[in-house]
Parts: sequence; structure tokens; C-alpha cells
Amino acid sequence: PLTVVLDALGTHSYVLESVTDSFGNVAHAGQHADVTDSRQDPSHSATTRSVTVLRRPSVSFKHCGQGQPASLLIGSEAPLSIATVDADPEDGPWEVAVQYDPPPAEDGAKTNKRYKSWVKSLKTLPERRDLTLRASAPGEYTITGVKGQFCEGDVLSPEICKVVERPLPSAEI
Repeated sequence: PLTVVLDALGTHSYVLESVTDSFGNVAHAGQHADVTDSRQDPSHSATTRSVTVLRRPSVSFKHCGQGQPASLLIGSEAPLSIATVDADPEDGPWEVAVQYDPPPAEDGAKTNKRYKSWVKSLKTLPERRDLTLRASAPGEYTITGVKGQFCEGDVLSPEICKVVERPLPSAEI
């Protein structure tokens, strides 16, 4: 086995040209192949290997974060945008794990009986880097993880989006 350091993004191709034993004998690799055959691609021979190093995907909420909650009108939904940052297109589509925690109960109880916590896994559409989560309840929505087809990813800030329900308008005469 050979140890190869892959510290740069992109495709790395390695070609075995020759093997030398302890007596000094040299065997050139690939001599048995017919080099005049134009149908054979030399990059796909038995002595060639390619490795692609992908960038780790990163995700965060867009237009929502600390001090900037999303507004939810009663009876409607608030769109929460989740954006992938520095994701390699070859690793998509990406799966994003989101957790919902309801707001504290107004009567001082430990659990809010009106809303239930949940965890969902959302997937981006092919050829898309962003996805939209439709929030229909107030509370905190947290991105807990991201993974692509091949790579685990990182969650960037802001990873929490607070959704605040706006009260119905009122007028007094």
C-alpha cells in the first residue's frame, strides 16, 4: 500500500509507471497493453487511479438569525431559507437535519400542549443549493446537521432561526 496525501480539492490522478524490486529488476507497468488501440483511454487502464477530493458542505439560515427573528402571521406560514455554502456540486443533493422546539407555555407549564417538538430531514432538489422550510408554528428552528452523497458537512452560524407569531391587529375607538 502507498500512502498519498490528498490535501487539495479536485481530481488527483496517479499512474503506475514501473516497479523496481530489491535486486534492481525493473518492470514497466502497462507493457502488455496494446498502445496502438485508439479505443483504450490511458486514464482508465489497470495502472491508473483517480481520486476526487470534495469540499465539505456547509449550511446556515439565510435572512434569519440572532436578533432578526422571522415573522409568522396567524394562520399562515413563514418561509425559512436554508443555504448551502461552499458545497461541491458533485456531492449534492444535500440532506439537512432540522429540529423544532416550541415556545414555552404561556401558563408556566413545562411543556407547551399546543405545539410538539420534532426533527425532520430535508433534501435539496437536484441542481439546487438552497431549500425552503415552511414554518407554520412559532418557536426555534435549529439546523442540527448536513450531509451530501459522500461527505458529512458543517453547520454555520446562524444555525437557529426564531419564529415569532405576530398578534392580530386591533383598533380601539
